[in-house]
Amino acid sequence: MKQKRINMRWLVVVMVAVMMVACGSNPNSNGVVDGNYPMPTMEEECAYYLYDVLMSPEGRAMTGAQLAVLNDTGSLRNVFHIDLPVCKADQLPRMGIYREAGESTTFEFLPLKAEDPLDTIHAVCQAITTFGYGDSTPDTLLVHNRGNGILTLFRYVHRGGPYGGKHSCYDEHPNGYPEYSSFVLSVFQGADSLIISNGYEESKRVYRYEGE
Repeated sequence: MKQKRINMRWLVVVMVAVMMVACGSNPNSNGVVDGNYPMPTMEEECAYYLYDVLMSPEGRAMTGAQLAVLNDTGSLRNVFHIDLPVCKADQLPRMGIYREAGESTTFEFLPLKAEDPLDTIHAVCQAITTFGYGDSTPDTLLVHNRGNGILTLFRYVHRGGPYGGKHSCYDEHPNGYPEYSSFVLSVFQGADSLIISNGYEESKRVYRYEGE
């Protein structure tokens, strides 16, 4: 799945490059060809790379200590890095709301409603994320404890659908397939705050615990 996503992304990049050559470059286009195809920024490439890692079999199995120091040795080697603090203990967030200072962006952690027999990741709780944009709506995700205070958030897709047949994605993943959000969380010792990263330094944000 990782290779397929990377190939598709680079196919789009190549197609855009061909169109730029065919139509002529425009120094005032800000990376937009014919007003329709913005080139991915370096920050977006970091988020794509982190998503690819988390969605790979290797990424799903990574421990907190491994994720906290994840970097890239390829084209993003001077930009992409997680570089998050780790706890000696297996620190989990408190139940309740964490808010970014001066912003409406929040993480609200809640206990699982009930044990899910199909949960192959064994989520420790759920998280409702609200990113504070004008058109943003809360999103409910599950929390994957990676150890040492490092968490990733995911949802199950391809689970228990109405379709049958040996080629159905529901048959391929009868228990559901975990789809990860492209950020990593680190919970500080004592769980009074947490920090998230999308894979580059400017993406780091600190959230303080407000209470339940």
